[in-house]
Amino acid sequence: MMLNSYTLFRIVPLVVIFAQVIPACQASVPSSDRPVIFILDTFVGDENHGEDVTRAVRESGDCCDIRMLSLGEKVQRDIYLAILEDVLDFAIKNPREKIVVNMSFGSYLADERERDLIEKMLGQGIVLVAAAGNDRTDRPMYPAGYPGVLAVAAVDGADRKTSYSNYGRHIRIAAEGFLKSRIVAQGLKGTGPGVRQNFTYRIYGGTSFAAPRVSGLLGLIMSRRPELSPSDAVNVLLRTAVPLSNDAFFKAQLMGAGRIDPYSALYRVDPVFRRMVIALDVCRLIYLAIWLMVSILAWKRNDLFGPFVQGLLIGVFIWGFEYYALWIGGEIVGRQIGLIIWVATGLAGLVVCLNRRRERRFVEEYRFDPAVFEELGTLNPATGRMMLQRPWLLDHLTFIDKIRPDLAERILQKNFGDAYHIGIKISDTGS
Repeated sequence: MMLNSYTLFRIVPLVVIFAQVIPACQASVPSSDRPVIFILDTFVGDENHGEDVTRAVRESGDCCDIRMLSLGEKVQRDIYLAILEDVLDFAIKNPREKIVVNMSFGSYLADERERDLIEKMLGQGIVLVAAAGNDRTDRPMYPAGYPGVLAVAAVDGADRKTSYSNYGRHIRIAAEGFLKSRIVAQGLKGTGPGVRQNFTYRIYGGTSFAAPRVSGLLGLIMSRRPELSPSDAVNVLLRTAVPLSNDAFFKAQLMGAGRIDPYSALYRVDPVFRRMVIALDVCRLIYLAIWLMVSILAWKRNDLFGPFVQGLLIGVFIWGFEYYALWIGGEIVGRQIGLIIWVATGLAGLVVCLNRRRERRFVEEYRFDPAVFEELGTLNPATGRMMLQRPWLLDHLTFIDKIRPDLAERILQKNFGDAYHIGIKISDTGS
């Protein structure tokens, strides 16, 4: 195999992740109890392919021992095969370790030595994940094309094969291939009042970034359920995949089991995550029930619009914030943030309800003592309202007058009788 026969599915990165690149000779150092993910890639230069691949792996969170093994400035065959031997030696010396190897590169030329090492690594229980390639062909690219290797294709946001992704019977699974978008040019168009600024965007992606998402999810599954073996984790990954029902390649059985589904995989293996999801569902149902109840009560008081719209806006805001947290934090962190938001909203709503109950009790039950009428305040003839000297009473009546003017008037009539009516009469006469 010629040195230049390997193809890196390279992009220009926007974000550089600062991480230590571990030489191949250090790959044999035992890890902690966490799964080990070896990233075989190029890490030369400020902007390199390997750091973007590492970024995609880290989308699953800090759940694994990630080791970045450099293949040189380009994928050099001798270094690559030596690293495979080193990883195999690590697995033999540490049989309890759960190992995933990510390879976001490939060649259309098979190699006997590479095939032999791949078979030995699979025999040691190592999970090998490889990018399928970006040439829009069903021709196998190696190492993705070897039996037992998880060949990963790329899909877009609509769960269809991307225009660039390879496909074929050897594909096992698919994942999102998009990495990021970037402004590559900007300028002004037009003259005078009609001038506007134009931006040219370039979208970056590839099967290079679909494969590490699979690797990261495998590591996450094994970290959440330590008793699972690597083969068990692969089975969970495949069984929880989302079918690409709108994709012709999937219907032709050329896209494997479908797209990875982190939510379903975690729900299946992680009881803590499952309880958190159930708690979120309960919080949403409770909020919906309270919102409907408050809206019905408001409707009976001919005041449906305010509580209905307020509750709707609050619910939409919380749901939107929850999905934003999922987008930036992933399945676990995002749902933790969502649960905190729902609980905090529930507590705030409870405080508001208790405060309104206190206000209602004051309205319905509190009686002024006529003997202290002068101490409490005086009636303003121009407005017909009590000018109270005690701030807490003023707050109560001001609140009542804003939301229920008819009720505020009834309170004044009940407690002050003729004085209130005289004030109204004077006000009417004055007008």
